[in-house]
Amino acid sequence: MKSITSIFFFFFTFLSLLSCKKDSPQQLKKLEDLFSYSKYSVDTTIRLVDTARNRTLVNRAPFVANDNFNGYGFPTVLVLDKDHLLMAVSRYVKLTDWGTADIVAKESFDNGQTWTDEVVIQKNIGNIQTAAPSLLRINDTTIGLFFSVKNSASSCDVYFKVSGDNGRQWGEPRKINTMEGYNTMNNDRVIKAGTRIIIPVGYTTDVDHWSDKSGCFCYYSDDEGATWQRSKTISTTVPLMEPGVVRIGETNELLMVMRSVAGSIIISRSYDLGYSWTTPTLTGLQSPESPSTISQVKGTDKLVLAWNNNKFNFAYRYTNRFPLTVAFSSDKGKTWKNGYNIEWLSSIDYSYPAFFQNENKTYFFYNVSPHGSKRILTRLVEIE
Repeated sequence: MKSITSIFFFFFTFLSLLSCKKDSPQQLKKLEDLFSYSKYSVDTTIRLVDTARNRTLVNRAPFVANDNFNGYGFPTVLVLDKDHLLMAVSRYVKLTDWGTADIVAKESFDNGQTWTDEVVIQKNIGNIQTAAPSLLRINDTTIGLFFSVKNSASSCDVYFKVSGDNGRQWGEPRKINTMEGYNTMNNDRVIKAGTRIIIPVGYTTDVDHWSDKSGCFCYYSDDEGATWQRSKTISTTVPLMEPGVVRIGETNELLMVMRSVAGSIIISRSYDLGYSWTTPTLTGLQSPESPSTISQVKGTDKLVLAWNNNKFNFAYRYTNRFPLTVAFSSDKGKTWKNGYNIEWLSSIDYSYPAFFQNENKTYFFYNVSPHGSKRILTRLVEIE
C-alpha cells in the first residue's frame, strides 16, 4: 500500500509540474502585455534631510498572540465617532504567508486606551486565507471592509463588503478585481479621494514563478463600489510590490510608494486621481524589501511617511525590517524632515505600518515580530 501511495504521489507531482510548465509561458505573455517594464528614473534629492533619532513613545498592544493564534497583524483602524474606534486585523493560526487566517476586530470607546473582546468580522473564504483588512468610511451611513482572499500562488483576489451600522452587521462579500491572478492589497491601503474609492494593488500572474515581474495599478470606483475600473499600470526593470497611495491636499494629485529590491523606496505620481501614473522614480529614501506607508496629516497639506530606514541586504531581505522611522514633508513628498525612529531593535521586525487620525492627533500602528518567535502582535502609538 505504501509503495502504491508513493507512486500516486510522484505521478500527481509530475502532472502538477507539467501543468505549471505549460501555463508558465502564457502567464509571462499576459504580464508582458500588461506591463511595459521600462527603466525607472532616479531622484536622490527625495530623501530624509536630517538624521533620525530614537524616540521612546508610550505604546499599547490591542492584539497579542496566544497559544491558539500565533499571529495578530496587518491592522487597520477606522474612527467611528469621537473616541470610538474600530480596529481589524488578520488572525493567523500559524504565522506564514500561506497559513490559515481570518479577520477579527475590536472596538475602543476611549480612543484606544482599552479594547473590547475580539469578534470575527470576516471568516476565511479562501482556499488558504482571508486577510489584509482595510476599513473605510464610504458615506455618512456606510462603512466598508476591504480584504484579500488567497486561494493559491496564482489566485489572490480583492473583496469588499459594507455595513450600515458601524460594523455590527455586514453584507455579503463582493469580488472587486477584474484581473485574474495574484492581486496583492496590503492592510489599510484603501483611500477615498472626493467620491472616488482607490485601491492600490501589486500584481503578477503567479507569485511562485513570476514575482520578479510584479507591477502595480489601482482599482477604483466612482459609485461607492457598485462598479470598478482598473487604472493604467506601473512597472519597471525591478519588481514593484505592495503599493500605498495618498492624496495631495484636495487636488487630483496622488503619490504612490512601492516596495522593491532596488535599495530605496520607489514612487510614482498621478495627476488624475489615480487613472494614469508617471514613470517610476527611485528615491534617496533607503529601504530593505519591505513596504512603506504614506498618509496626509489631517487638516494640513503635510504628509507623513513610515518605513524601515535601513539598507537592502538580500541575505536578510525579510529580517532587517528595522528601524521603523517616521518623517514629514511639506512639499508634496519631495523632501522629508523631522524624522525619528519609533522602534529600532535589530532583533525585531517592525512592518506593515499604518496611520489613523482622530481630532488633532496622529496615531501609528504596525506589526511587531521578534526574530525566532514566529509570532506577531499589533502595536499602537501616538506620534503627533
